[in-house]
Amino acid sequence: MKKYTCMIIATGITFLMLLCSGTYVAAQHRERPRPPHSPSYRHDVPPPAETPPPAEVIPPDRMPQDVGYMSRDEFAILYNRVKKKPFKSDKLELVEVGSLDSRFSCEQCGRIMSLFSFDDDRLAVLELMGPHVVDPHNVSYITQVLTFPASREKALRIMGRR
Repeated sequence: MKKYTCMIIATGITFLMLLCSGTYVAAQHRERPRPPHSPSYRHDVPPPAETPPPAEVIPPDRMPQDVGYMSRDEFAILYNRVKKKPFKSDKLELVEVGSLDSRFSCEQCGRIMSLFSFDDDRLAVLELMGPHVVDPHNVSYITQVLTFPASREKALRIMGRR
């Protein structure tokens, strides 16, 4: 009963934060560019591969606001609630519920991960929050929180970088 009450309260808080913020943008629903429609376009020939430029670390305060990550005020509420929980299981449960319909920057994810003492717990947080991170190119904010190189490699795999 306690577990479901906590989940309902956290879901309600998350929903209210999203309604009040007005910053949520469903980036995953944007249309992808379509190939040009011309007589010379051939569907059987793949387009030439472009080499992406090296990823630049962009601090969250310089990120464009249309990416839809959680605002500082909303994040402060989630961060303080997770921080106040005395037990790891309660913290993980709150992170899980808090990340259901939210988007996070890598810095925000790293800050939540830093509330846990052990790398295994931090990686469990990353498993919950990783799919909701909007700037995976800033993964250094996440890896710097981890203690061991093996944990850093696992974090990179979770974030899809290796």
